[in-house]
Amino acid sequence: MPWGWSLPLRSLVASALAALALLGAPAAHADSFPDGRIGPDRGLLNNGRQLHPFGSLSALGNFPTGGAVTPDGRFYWTVSTGRGINDIRIVSVTGGAVVQTVRLAGASGGIAMDPVHPLVYVSGVADSTHAAEKSPPNTPGLKGDTVLVFRYDRASGAATFDHQIDVPPPAGTKAPQAIASLLPLGTPPPQNFPPTDSTPLSWPDRLAVSPDGSTVLVPLNLAAAAAVINIADGSVRYVKTGNYPYGAAIGRDGRFGYVSNETPGTVSIIDLRAGTKVGDIQVGGHLSHPEALLADPTADRIYVTVTNSDEVAVIDAAARHLERTLTVERGPGLGTAPDALAVDAKRHELLVAEGGGDEISAFALPDHAGAAAWTLLGRIPTAQYPTDVQVAPATPGACAAAKAPARKKPAKHRKKKRKKKRRHKRRRAARHKQARPRAARHKHARPRAGASAKSKARHKRTHRRRRKKPKKKRKRHPKPRRPAPAQPATCAKLLYVSAKALGTGPNPRGPQPDTPQDSDDNINATQYLPLLNIGAAGIGAYPSDAALAGLEGVADAQQRPTNSQSPPAGTPLRAGGPIKHVFYIVRENRTYDQVLGDDPRGDGDPRLTLFGSGVTPNAHALVQRFPLVDHFYANSEASIDGHFWTSAASTSDYVHKNWFQNYASRGRPYDFGVYAVTWPANGFLFDQAQRQGISYFNYGEAIAGVVPFPDQDRTQAENQQVDQKFANSDLGEGLGGASTALGSCYPNDASIGKDAVTGQTVFDASVPLGAPPGSESRADCFKSRFASQLSAGNVPAFNYLVLSNDHTRVLDPGAYTPRAMVADNDLGLGQIVDAITHSSVWPSSAIFVTEDDSQDGADHVDAHRTVDLVISPYTRPAAVVHTRYDMPSMIRSMELILGMEPLGLYDGLATPMYDAFSSTADNAAPYSTISAKVSLLEVNPTPASGAAARGLRFRGLDQITQRSEDRLLWRSVHGPASTPPSPGPNAVVEPAAGRSDPNG
Repeated sequence: MPWGWSLPLRSLVASALAALALLGAPAAHADSFPDGRIGPDRGLLNNGRQLHPFGSLSALGNFPTGGAVTPDGRFYWTVSTGRGINDIRIVSVTGGAVVQTVRLAGASGGIAMDPVHPLVYVSGVADSTHAAEKSPPNTPGLKGDTVLVFRYDRASGAATFDHQIDVPPPAGTKAPQAIASLLPLGTPPPQNFPPTDSTPLSWPDRLAVSPDGSTVLVPLNLAAAAAVINIADGSVRYVKTGNYPYGAAIGRDGRFGYVSNETPGTVSIIDLRAGTKVGDIQVGGHLSHPEALLADPTADRIYVTVTNSDEVAVIDAAARHLERTLTVERGPGLGTAPDALAVDAKRHELLVAEGGGDEISAFALPDHAGAAAWTLLGRIPTAQYPTDVQVAPATPGACAAAKAPARKKPAKHRKKKRKKKRRHKRRRAARHKQARPRAARHKHARPRAGASAKSKARHKRTHRRRRKKPKKKRKRHPKPRRPAPAQPATCAKLLYVSAKALGTGPNPRGPQPDTPQDSDDNINATQYLPLLNIGAAGIGAYPSDAALAGLEGVADAQQRPTNSQSPPAGTPLRAGGPIKHVFYIVRENRTYDQVLGDDPRGDGDPRLTLFGSGVTPNAHALVQRFPLVDHFYANSEASIDGHFWTSAASTSDYVHKNWFQNYASRGRPYDFGVYAVTWPANGFLFDQAQRQGISYFNYGEAIAGVVPFPDQDRTQAENQQVDQKFANSDLGEGLGGASTALGSCYPNDASIGKDAVTGQTVFDASVPLGAPPGSESRADCFKSRFASQLSAGNVPAFNYLVLSNDHTRVLDPGAYTPRAMVADNDLGLGQIVDAITHSSVWPSSAIFVTEDDSQDGADHVDAHRTVDLVISPYTRPAAVVHTRYDMPSMIRSMELILGMEPLGLYDGLATPMYDAFSSTADNAAPYSTISAKVSLLEVNPTPASGAAARGLRFRGLDQITQRSEDRLLWRSVHGPASTPPSPGPNAVVEPAAGRSDPNG
């Protein structure tokens, strides 16, 4: 099967690399660091997967999660649902070109084709409230909670908006879960912590159309209901379902509909004529997240992905019960996350897209010609995070065009025929010779003796022997293979949507404002999904069963990181080894180049360094003595998914598909980490520690299912589990109305410079002289508790700490400058390392330090590259490690030390950080803090800075554009007249002239 890029995607990557080359030295420097580099030009992801996607790829919009193919198989409609501009992109199945882009106010990813009429139905959510991201006034569906109806031309594929059908929340719909009572500081944005959004919403999701086109069934994800739409008159009836309904399907008879419910693990059966629920079928466990639904067009069966369980449930629609369950789980653990389905009715095959597996699995259905029913036929490798799969039927003429040339007769037969011809020719020549008169034959005899020289010469010319020409070696053509008689011929196409294509790559220049691709202007890029992190449509000829077998090997191989490694002899990364205590420190948002790009030993670009050794002396001193790891990559793209990756080594499909719209201010509530619906399949590191009896303590991590807020979806056992995790946590004063034995004093991760609950000033380091009364210190809080643990001899095996102030509040008037906040963070890190290394547990300790994401800064290698520190007596002294590692690599290293089982697929397959460690304790001297070189009380000083920052939101996480923040950060350090470098990875363009800032 052909693999590769179509021109649009290749051009975008080429543009990024050309921009990188313009920077000069670092591009030439790249050859010195080949092992750890990643990028779309290599097809190598931050997690180490080397992708070989099936088919050719066509560039789409930002984070596409929906798709549908026209009944004639000619056009593939895709829906972009990421941060910023949402749209429909219509792709020609024949050539792969995007033939039309249709702007949407907001989208969830739901899309369905009318099987009979040239109509398409799309689920619409609200427009962004950010001024510079607002859609034009004539954009359909600005208020959201609607179904947009489009009509298309069958010949050209051109789409036009027809009308919309609103599906507002039905009467009695509850508001999203929120904790308003814990907010004495007023009402912050919806994505603030604790969650506060209280507006009832429907949130239409994956919808379905009946076989005759008369009815549309729409799950309302935030209303615990489904809307049944009569297309003839536009009327809407509501039917109660389970919580968080997601997918829909309508049986082939058109009478009954089916809706999947994410948290209860059920599928609701709906009588579409009566508008009532008939019952529920349990297809998975609690919080198993049944998502995509599909009705088999040839049998009374319904298929549903059970996403958090890596399964596909098969429902007998006639008997209304669960018939069987198919698994797509990989060996190391849960994480393939099946999220889309398709059926090839001609071949009797079921296709399952796996977002976490970067692949599509194919199962044989009953009546499959070549395999037993329900057999896994193979896996097809895709681009990153497939979110849709379709089978496009052959278009008219496609089979004729693809028909093989007429077969020639076998070479052996042709050889026999040539011999027969030569034999016949010789016999005929002999007969002719015998028939000629003697005189006629005589003239050809040799000249007699004494003949004249003239006569001899004439004879020689006449009878000279011709040189034999060398015979041409005939090229043997292998006998064409005929299809197996049991397998029907097909000219269908296999289509899929990849939400993240081949990764991000470097972004030293950012998008150009004068290009047609620049449609995401003014999005809040600190929550980014920029154009280099685009999605793609994959298109290829439907593979035969024989081809599937070959593709499965490719899909298997790309699961493992390219730098997988066996444990070296004597490694301390093992259970029962010399390391007994792990300290895990999570900071905020910085790239490698921003902080360590000035270290000449590493793969850095000092021109992009903003917080170098003058601001972060402790980080620089630590990488001089302990390893400098310069190719460590975040798996996240913002703080929400970042804290899932740091605390769980994965992110659920629910979080993947909803945090973008929360950050876009389209109304999606902030429920991440707090409520059970958002939890990953196997929970968090704290849950695994509890299951295995490993002692732990949590300093400040709130997005890990640790806060005992009321939750409609938690069971009693889950409530007890949360209570136990909360008892082993310090999340700051007053949070949750509870306290620990020593009192709560550690501000949670949402507290950036100010406590999210109390409003007090927060420092990562010890409170400096002159700070406001009542100021809080993370380092002092840790040292106090740590000293008590040392005295009692009960220092936990696993200690998780957040240090959040390097997020900064930019130029928020009256706030400390970015330089001061990053210096405070660096000092706090130094003080904590100092306390640990001067303690009795230091000889048996390891300290791991990373950022929750890399969203807010420039990096010349990749947008995901971030800062990593590994500190232990067993780390290699002054080593420079160029090996590629990521967040699951760090987590797997800690798990090995603790004897902790992996949580799932990603940490189960991750490459541990073996290259940073040695078998002996050669680095055991304690570390002493280096004092800050800048004032920690430095306040944003200039009126110009205040004017530049006025109206921007600094108190919550990730509330202003990256480009604005980069500019403000640079000028805060280098002065108001300085010129900042080009925008960092994942930056978007500034507002056009005369337009407002997105948050102004």
